[in-house]
Parts: sequence; C-alpha cells; structure tokens
Amino acid sequence: MASRAPAKGLSLVGSYPFSTTASEGSITEKGKNVNAEKRSKAMASGSPAVWSFKGLLAAQRLTKNLKERRMLKLGSERQCVSIVAPQVPAFASKPNHKIRLSALQKLLEEYLPQKLADVTYGPKLGSELTKQVAEELKQMVKSLVPLRYKVLIFVALAEKGQEDLLVVSRCLWDPHADSCVSHNYTNGSLCCVACVFILYCE
Repeated sequence: MASRAPAKGLSLVGSYPFSTTASEGSITEKGKNVNAEKRSKAMASGSPAVWSFKGLLAAQRLTKNLKERRMLKLGSERQCVSIVAPQVPAFASKPNHKIRLSALQKLLEEYLPQKLADVTYGPKLGSELTKQVAEELKQMVKSLVPLRYKVLIFVALAEKGQEDLLVVSRCLWDPHADSCVSHNYTNGSLCCVACVFILYCE
C-alpha cells in the first residue's frame, strides 16, 4: 500500500507545537533572570544608571531654573506693550487754585454788621441765632472757595457785659493749602466772633 506522507509545512506545525512553545517560554524565563541579574549587579556596583530620589529632585530644580532663565531672557528681549492707557490719578497733593482770603475777610466784615446790627441779646435767641449765622456763612463761603475744599464755620455769641471773651483755635494742617479767617463784631448788647476754616482734601 502506498502511504501518504504529510506535507512539510504541516508536519512542522503539527509535530512540534509543544516543543516550540516550551522553547519560547524557557527563553522568556531566561531573559527575565538575566535582566534581574543585571539590575542587581548595577545596584550593587553603584552604576550611574540607577537614579536616587535626591538626584531626581536636583534634576527637577535644575530644569525649573533653566526654564525660568529662558523666560526671563525672552521677556527682556521683547518690547513692553501697554494695554491700558495711563490715567491721571483722582487725587492731588496740592490745590490747583489759591484761596482768596481777602474776599473771605471782606465777606465776614460785611455780613456780621448787617446781620447783627439791630439784634438784642437773649438766652433763647442766642442759640438759634448762632446756628443761623453759621449756616448762612457756610453757604456763602462755599460759593467763593475752589473745589475739594472743606469749609468749617465756628461762631461764638455772648452777651456784652463787663467780662471779656477770648476765642482760641489750634489746628494741624498743611500751611500751603489750608487757611482761616476770622472777624469779631460788637453792638450795644452782644459780641460775636466768627471763624472760617478752609481745609483742602485730596
């Protein structure tokens, strides 16, 4: 009888599958063992290929410093571009206009005689009259002083008798911007002292 001989390709695949797999597995296991031996030898010999934790931190710091230097160099080479236009500040340390103290002094000298010439002093009338004089003076002085000035009015009203009235003030201010004027008036029954303080506010 004639016997069939299997094809060469089939005989190779069919007759040696287990041996081929076994040989591959053995090669893989051998490779793992060789790599493990190499790593253990490198760690034992202190090879530079093995990085320590301190070395990694030092490398990160060095990389960061190099990046910062590069960014600073690029920033210095580029021209600055202003996105927002410069604006004048809302405050000013010095006033733009001078106060006309002569006009304020003239106002006091004309107002007090006109207001108090025919007034007779009384206890109830004195308190109301003091408030009224201070408020009217404040409104008139505001129309004469420039902007950003605060006006403070002080009025003292007393009965005319044998006693003397002394009015003293002490202020902490800028002598180049702030100032004051005062005037006193006397009739037959009363005496009045009015002080106007003008303070510059930034």
